[in-house]
Amino acid sequence: VQVMELLDLCILDLKCLEFTYGVTAASALYHFSSCELVHKVSGFEWSEIEGCVKWMVPFAMALREMGSIKLKKLKGVWPEDLHNIQTHSNSLSLLDKAHTKQALLLEQSRCSPVPSGILTPPQSSKKHNSGVGPHEHLQP
Repeated sequence: VQVMELLDLCILDLKCLEFTYGVTAASALYHFSSCELVHKVSGFEWSEIEGCVKWMVPFAMALREMGSIKLKKLKGVWPEDLHNIQTHSNSLSLLDKAHTKQALLLEQSRCSPVPSGILTPPQSSKKHNSGVGPHEHLQP
């Protein structure tokens, strides 16, 4: 039920059209299981779903805060068959909440400094030829 709730919410956003149905479904499953299970049932490698999984994060966060919907009790439907009844509870306010989280996450990623201890390579224009030290020059 949770995977379908996430998919229902995500398809309200136009960016979902950038991903195939299979990648979108596998990415939603990832948010409620593991990479191993997703690979086992879909055949997708992490590199194939990574972009979609990351895009879905604010939508999954919004859903987790809201909590899962309750399955309806319907006459004539056995309790073990209730998962077959499709329930939709997405509203535009939940989509707005997801978009707000998306904007906050984007802002945090822009503002966060590079963690200390991580080395970054020099710019291409400042790289030296291998075997030549920074104070040595190549002779023609």
